[in-house]
Amino acid sequence: MARTYQYSVNVVPSYATNPNVSWSVVGANEDAMYTGQALIDQTGLLTPTAPGTIRVVASALDASGVNAYLNVVITTSPILVRDLEFVTEGDVNLTEIYLDPASI
Repeated sequence: MARTYQYSVNVVPSYATNPNVSWSVVGANEDAMYTGQALIDQTGLLTPTAPGTIRVVASALDASGVNAYLNVVITTSPILVRDLEFVTEGDVNLTEIYLDPASI
């Protein structure tokens, strides 16, 4: 089974009357500039089907004509770790933590 990837967008303003978007992909069949192929459903769930470059498009469904674009490279090569980041929750500061002396 093919791996899938979930895309989403933030609608601005968040209180827009119609915050819904339509999803599409521009690939090799639609534009010679792009070489890859993928399918995307209307929830933003993308399934790559051929390696290369595609463009993921989110289009506002109101009358604004606003679109967001993201170029994506589909590769058959393993993708290696490029960086590691610590994740914090809320106001937790992981660079300074408290140890109660009574517990030592």
